[in-house]
Amino acid sequence: ARPLPEFEASGLHYGFIQFLSAYVPSAPLWLAEGIATYLEYSAFDPSAASAGAYRFRPNYAWLDALKGILRDEPRRIPLTELLLIGKEDAQRRIEAFYPLAWGLVHFLKNSPERSYNRVLWEAIAALQPSFDLEQNSRQVSDRAFAWVPSERLEQDFADFTLGLTTFNDRVRQGVEEYAAGRLLEAEVSFREALVLREDSYIPHYYL
Repeated sequence: ARPLPEFEASGLHYGFIQFLSAYVPSAPLWLAEGIATYLEYSAFDPSAASAGAYRFRPNYAWLDALKGILRDEPRRIPLTELLLIGKEDAQRRIEAFYPLAWGLVHFLKNSPERSYNRVLWEAIAALQPSFDLEQNSRQVSDRAFAWVPSERLEQDFADFTLGLTTFNDRVRQGVEEYAAGRLLEAEVSFREALVLREDSYIPHYYL
């Protein structure tokens, strides 16, 4: 049997895919899988005001892999290709596809540049239930991404992603700051780590 956190993540992932498919049977692969992966670390909160709801938690499980892909040109799938990728090509390049799909959604949702945030909503709005995968992929690419030059998108995506830090990065930074006596900075690092993994005892120990 799967561990409970892994089972819940899988349920959220495929639950979202099923939900999206009920409205748009053939959404672009990067969009469907990217959003599903973006959401899968969310946690159920039974005490929420709406009689229980999922509370979003960031999913950085693919971050280290994505950073490696962005630094290794032969493994990288250009975003112009990712937007139009088909099932066979995604399966053939699956080790790069999943990190890039998650990363692109994470970038569009969280970029400090609000015009990129708008791209994600425009991509969703461009979906057509009657279109097949190729038609929807082309529709989203043409309508949501046409305004930004591909070179700029690639660079902004890479700069944003390579600047992200994981739970382990923030704990390591906090420990170094703690050892150096920079306690205020260490507290910030440990509290940032808890946002990513509130179940870990390590930040609580140092705090």
